[in-house]
Amino acid sequence: MTPAKILFLLCILLSAAGIFTWTQLQSPTTNPETYIAEGELLPLPSDGEYDKSLAQLVDYQSEPVSPYFHAPCPVSGKIRKDIISRFQLIGFENERNKRQWQHIIDTMNDKRDIDSFKKNIRDFILVLLKTQTEGTEHLFGAAEAGDLAAYTRVAICDEVAIAHHHIKDGIDPNIGQDYLDNPSLEISKQDRILFETLYRSCRMTISNAFRYTPCALTRVSFYPTEQDWSLILYALKIDKKRPNEIVCTYKGRN
Repeated sequence: MTPAKILFLLCILLSAAGIFTWTQLQSPTTNPETYIAEGELLPLPSDGEYDKSLAQLVDYQSEPVSPYFHAPCPVSGKIRKDIISRFQLIGFENERNKRQWQHIIDTMNDKRDIDSFKKNIRDFILVLLKTQTEGTEHLFGAAEAGDLAAYTRVAICDEVAIAHHHIKDGIDPNIGQDYLDNPSLEISKQDRILFETLYRSCRMTISNAFRYTPCALTRVSFYPTEQDWSLILYALKIDKKRPNEIVCTYKGRN
């Protein structure tokens, strides 16, 4: 076989591999809700508040019978505080209940790797899923669950925006960067696809603007398409049915 034919065949193989990789990322064949082996249990959540006078967190049961029931796992107090802070007005003099500008500057100047951004976004998405899980009334009031969901949709886009200013050339070079002079965070092709998907999932909204503290009418909130949602869950290894991560078992006290 001549060198020219060998080179031609090599090009075909590389092109096929590239197309296959792109297809897998865009339309994962593995169902993101079932890729984790059945029976793989996480330990009981050690952080998060719920009304212990009404129920007790117990070992997971796949088909609970009264007085046992399924409800969202408790939300970490630290993560909840972080989410809510992203929604607050910016403060410059340590005012209460405001997001301090100095903290934002420190966050922007921190040296971070892409995994830290992915972890925060994953944590926020888990909270969003918890607010949408059956049995939320056992952890939240109706208004509280709605508010936390709205805060979380903003927090996800907030983290994506911060990541954009750390990533070399940004998530999309056409967006431009206006904070860090020389962003140097190198990311893989797969992570760039993920963050491009997250970015286009952040949409302008005026939803519930009248319910919150004085603020601009429009916000950017996380509302992915169905296809993008599947890709995001797959890329962040989120299984909606994974025991003790989103859904937990409780025992009622009454």
